[in-house]
Parts: sequence; structure tokens; C-alpha cells
Amino acid sequence: MPKGERHRIGASREDEVTLRMWAASRKGERRLCERAQGILLSAEGKPLTAISAATGLSPQAASKWRRRYLEAGLDGLADLPRSGRPARILYIRDRDTRLSRGRR
Repeated sequence: MPKGERHRIGASREDEVTLRMWAASRKGERRLCERAQGILLSAEGKPLTAISAATGLSPQAASKWRRRYLEAGLDGLADLPRSGRPARILYIRDRDTRLSRGRR
């Protein structure tokens, strides 16, 4: 099996439409946009180096997302849950309100 043939992607028509929508999105998550662009380029038969140059993903990351797409489809392009305690975010407005009332 030639190098690069192991992960040749054949996206369904529905997946291709969704991937194109995500890749062109200006309001969605940038990470998802890059991943969708990488999958579309891979479906065109582009090598990892070309995908990396076009999307800004490293070749390792491009390979990872291509593999995850092959394993799980569109759902594989989403971030996995992180381990550990969720970050605690204090909003500046709330903090300023509490400070002005004398509370910390």
C-alpha cells in the first residue's frame, strides 16, 4: 500500500456539504474550520504537507484529524472532553461590582 493511501478519505455527499459549510464559516470555531478544511483537502488526495501548509495545522495534527474522521465521521472532529476540574471564570463586571460594594 503506497504511502498516504492508508488514510484516503471518501466523504459522503452529506458530509462534504457540512464540511464545506464549516470550512467557510466565519462565525464558528476556528479549530473546527481548520479541521474541516484539512478533511476536504485530504478527500481531494492532497498530501499531509500540503494540508499543513494550507490550514496551519501541523502534519501530526492533520493526520490525527483525518484518522478521527475516518473512525467517527463528523463527530470525530469535535473536541473530546477534558479531564480535571472545569475552569472557574469570574467576569470583570461582577468583580468590579463586588469591589465597589466593599466585598472581595
